[in-house]
Amino acid sequence: MITEFVEPLLRPVAEKAEVSSEDLAIAWGGEGAGVVSEVIFDYFTKGWMNVALNAVTGLVTLLGAVLSPRMTTRTKRELLQWSAHCLGRIPVKLTQEWDEIAGSWVRFQAAVKKGDWNAALASGFKAPAEKRVVTVRQTTTPVKAGEEEYEFVVKQEV
Repeated sequence: MITEFVEPLLRPVAEKAEVSSEDLAIAWGGEGAGVVSEVIFDYFTKGWMNVALNAVTGLVTLLGAVLSPRMTTRTKRELLQWSAHCLGRIPVKLTQEWDEIAGSWVRFQAAVKKGDWNAALASGFKAPAEKRVVTVRQTTTPVKAGEEEYEFVVKQEV
């Protein structure tokens, strides 16, 4: 249901791969929804809040697919794929960002004990200065004759 619109676009790929275009659209759609939610979570949150949002989204989509009697099978499969993406991010985040996650959780607990709700929110949500955007700009120094050099610049939004 969610991914029916992309199925015609993926049909040539599915035929070459000898798989069902419905299965391919479901996989791409569920993963696509997972990637979109991951990008949004990564842009606005950090530490424990990022892991918590992935867990909540993964569990809600999983329970929605499992417990909803009126949902179509296709929608259930899309939600299960989305759930798998979100829940699969948790061990990756925990292994790659353990220090940040543990530190933000400790800061959250300390802020709650003090009643400092601004600090509690700051432990899980990024401040505007923490949000980064990668841009590409052309430089004037050629690498070789006829070629141009590009550099990647990480800038912070203010």
